[in-house]
Amino acid sequence: MIVSSLAESVSLAAVIPFLSVISSSDHISSSFYTSFLASYFTISTPNAYFLLITCLFVALVFLSSIIRLLNLRLFALLAASIGSDISCLAFSKTLHRPYGIHLSSNSSGLINSIVNDVNIIVYSFINPVLILISSALILFAIICTLLIIEPLLTILSATIISALYLLSVLSTKATLLASSNRQLFLSRQLVLSLQESLGSIRDIILSSSFSLFEDRYKCADYPLRRLQAESRFLSSVPRLILEPAGIIFIACTGYFLLISGKSDQALLVLGPLALGAQRLLPMVQKIFEGWAQSRSATASLISFIDLLDQPTVAESSLLSVISPLELNREIQLKDVCFTHYKSDVPVLSGFNLTISKGERIGIMGQSGCGKSTLIDVMMGLFTPSTGQLLVDGIDLYEPSSPTRIISWRKSISQVPQTVYLSDGTFAQNIAYAVPPDMIDMQAVSRAAKLAQISDYIESTPQSYLTSVGERGSRLSGGQRQRIGIARALYTNPTILFLDEATSALDHITEEFIIDSLSLLPSSLTIIIVAHRLSTLRHCDRVIRLDNGVVVSDTPVTSGSTPGGIESPTEPPMPGLQA
Repeated sequence: MIVSSLAESVSLAAVIPFLSVISSSDHISSSFYTSFLASYFTISTPNAYFLLITCLFVALVFLSSIIRLLNLRLFALLAASIGSDISCLAFSKTLHRPYGIHLSSNSSGLINSIVNDVNIIVYSFINPVLILISSALILFAIICTLLIIEPLLTILSATIISALYLLSVLSTKATLLASSNRQLFLSRQLVLSLQESLGSIRDIILSSSFSLFEDRYKCADYPLRRLQAESRFLSSVPRLILEPAGIIFIACTGYFLLISGKSDQALLVLGPLALGAQRLLPMVQKIFEGWAQSRSATASLISFIDLLDQPTVAESSLLSVISPLELNREIQLKDVCFTHYKSDVPVLSGFNLTISKGERIGIMGQSGCGKSTLIDVMMGLFTPSTGQLLVDGIDLYEPSSPTRIISWRKSISQVPQTVYLSDGTFAQNIAYAVPPDMIDMQAVSRAAKLAQISDYIESTPQSYLTSVGERGSRLSGGQRQRIGIARALYTNPTILFLDEATSALDHITEEFIIDSLSLLPSSLTIIIVAHRLSTLRHCDRVIRLDNGVVVSDTPVTSGSTPGGIESPTEPPMPGLQA
């Protein structure tokens, strides 16, 4: 920035000898500088001297332009680097938030902050501020140079330009801030509209409600683009006024010099003034645009700072060095109470439960009784409000051992009700979140066999390298759940949690998935949350919850479902037998 401002000053000052030589050849001998150049380069004719001065002037202007271009490139690279840093930081902080905050957050707002707000901050705040600082330095250098050349006209011009831009700042300040807040709101609505429409595309097609979602999108998109256009227009208004005003000012100055009998000075005064104005006005305009654009980005900046201020859990640098915590005897919940984030109603109240290693435990209860919350507490996703979560007598939340809960999470796996599948291969979806070049194919094959999905995978054209389609679109519901089970088994967990993992499947498919779980190693502790009693027929005992407490803990006898209901005996589905 400093070099660029000095280059501008030197190239502007160089116009004086250039114009003086053009205006009269007498200046070659009368000026110390011109005489020095003539003697140094052994120039004897005016034409040769004119050529030298012209070449030097062009070289200075060219060098100044190169420095400005380099400056702009460095601005862009610096802004991009800062943008990447803060975007990655925001994404990392978002991933490391407590699970309860994840559940209570609006995903469209998060996506907008991480993607759109970062772009706004980079291109409408960081880059404009960098250009503003650079332009201010160049402006200072130009004004200092012009004050030496023509102080009176420089002061008059600077006063007029400053007054106009100050008036523009005062008149647009509130408008730009209001526009910034409105743009942030509409940007979030736009992302929300996209999420809702693409997430419910089947319902939209079936109900032919295309126009409703098109109108919602347009109601956010069109006003947003209008506000963006108005902000750009407001930042350009002073330049559109000053450019003709500058030309008029120079013309009037030339006229008064001529009528006052100073025509011989007109070129020497107007030349630097015109060149200075040509450099000065863009710099002042960039300063104003930098202020206006940064003002327009205020709401996005505040929103993004709030995102960076959110609470986080374990540092990622610790995760790779923490080993899983093995279960040797039992898990115990002692007087556990839990209340959700920003809620006053407890979900678990004085909860007590002991689970031995290798047990198959079923958990039942009405919707809202605390089943899912219970296993989230047991998995270490929710921190108990009071009480203890003990593994082999060790408190997982002991303040002196903050990494113990991370070690516990690394020893467990879960199969949710809806298994998320990426648009990748079977191997990538089983070894989920493992870099492709680090996938253990033997472990993938072993997990697929345990989940009884290996026969189907190996019958596909590319076996484990076959793509499953976006969100597993090429698979049935039962196959997706089996991939979920294989994913959970890939890491050789100590405990396997199934949170209503088969509730969305048909009865026969559910039976075979539950039967496949009975073939898993006896040392694996399995905890199943379900609505149907038949789902829990292979469990050692079934726990019923009501209002966050255990109301019954019933052993399951062999060959029957809990409560004495006989196990269903429907014939197996072809191709799915173990």
